[in-house]
Order: sequence, then structure tokens, then C-alpha cells
Amino acid sequence: MDTAAALPATGKLRVVEGAKPKRQVERSHEAAIAAVAAVSSYLDSDEDLPSFFARLSATIADLTGASRAAFWRLGPRGTLAVQVAPHGFDDESPVYTARLQLGANGNGAVERLVFTDDLDLLKGTSAALDETWRAAGLGDVKNSIAAAWTAGERRIGAVAAYDSPRGFTGHDLWVLRLIGSVAGLLWQYKESEDELGHTAVRLEEAMSARRHLLNNIAAGGDEARRRFASALHDDSLQLLTSAELQLERIR
Repeated sequence: MDTAAALPATGKLRVVEGAKPKRQVERSHEAAIAAVAAVSSYLDSDEDLPSFFARLSATIADLTGASRAAFWRLGPRGTLAVQVAPHGFDDESPVYTARLQLGANGNGAVERLVFTDDLDLLKGTSAALDETWRAAGLGDVKNSIAAAWTAGERRIGAVAAYDSPRGFTGHDLWVLRLIGSVAGLLWQYKESEDELGHTAVRLEEAMSARRHLLNNIAAGGDEARRRFASALHDDSLQLLTSAELQLERIR
């Protein structure tokens, strides 16, 4: 089985390397299952997103033989910034402040990666991506691959792996693409969960305001009834007193 046949239907890849042994394809399948398990484990835990992405990035590095791994989030102004807790980067690394600006023509390496999942892979790396990282300040990148981070048609960003001593293969890229797709669905689930939480808070606030209004109406009604009863009581006493006086005069 050749490299191209082992890749999922989505995404493009141009690989210049020989056919790989069947056992390597099987190991990639096993790695893909492990990747899905790593992503889905978040649903059964109380882990926060920074901790989850730190663990998932470490899993990516382990599955692809990389020294470092990171998720890059696409911002509203067409800029990629690293997601919290990338794996393998020093605290002083420029990765935390790096910004990758998407161009307008759609022909750059980053645009092709995010929007078409199109990647050149030659001799264990993507030279176009390597140049992109170095231009962003990551001058120590030796080799790299990346895949689109997606949720259906929605483009969230990219997931990247860096510095494999053996170089990256098409099967490593396959694992990244699978993780990018599953992590995208998880991200969508998290956003829906957060939105549901915000909606529940707003609903509770509306219910509280309604209860407060009803209490005010009830209190106002009680006060009106009390005043009416007081006025009625006073008027009745006056009428009775007046009648008594009139009767006395008649007598």
C-alpha cells in the first residue's frame, strides 16, 4: 500500500518519497486510534482547555516523533496565533508572540494550509512551512509539517509538528489531519457548551427579574388594599358617628 492510499480523502499532499512498508501503515492506523482517544478523553474529564491542549500537543509529538507541537488559532483579522500550552517550547520562545498574517491572494503556504490543506512534503519536511516559521521568529525549526484545524467547513486554524529526528512522513501528516478534524469537532462542542452556559445564566437573570417584578406588583397590591381598607374603615366610622348623632337629635 503506498503513501497516497493511506491518506484520508480530505486534503492534498504531494510526497516525493518511496513506498512504505505495510507495517508502517498499520502503525499509523494505531496512532490515529490513539489520537482520537486522546481527543475524546476530554469529554469525560473536568480538564480545562489549556491543560487539554498541553496534553494533546504532547500526544501529537509522541505519535509523530516530533520534538515540539502546537495548535495555531485563526483570529478575526486573518492572523494565526499559537493556542495556549504548546508542547516542547521554552517559556522564552518567540512562538508565544509570533503572528502569521494570511495574505489576500490565497497562494501563500499558510493560506494553502488553512483553507485547502495543501502541503508539499519533500525529504521529511515542508520547506515552505519551514520558511514561514523562521520568518515568524522561530529560527531554530529544523523540519515541520502541519494540517488544517477544522470543524466541517469551518476553518479554526492549523495544527503543526516540529523537529523530527527521522523526518516526517505522509503517515505523520495523516495523524495530524485526523487530530485536526476531531479537535475541531471538540472545539465546536466546547463553544456550544459555553454558549449554553451563557444562555442558562441569561435565562436565570430574566427569571430573577420576573420574580422581582411580580414581588413588587404583589407588594404594591397589598399596599393598595391596606390603604383602601383603612380609608373604608375611617369613612364607615364617620358615617356611623353621624347617624348616631342624627338619631340623638331625632329623639
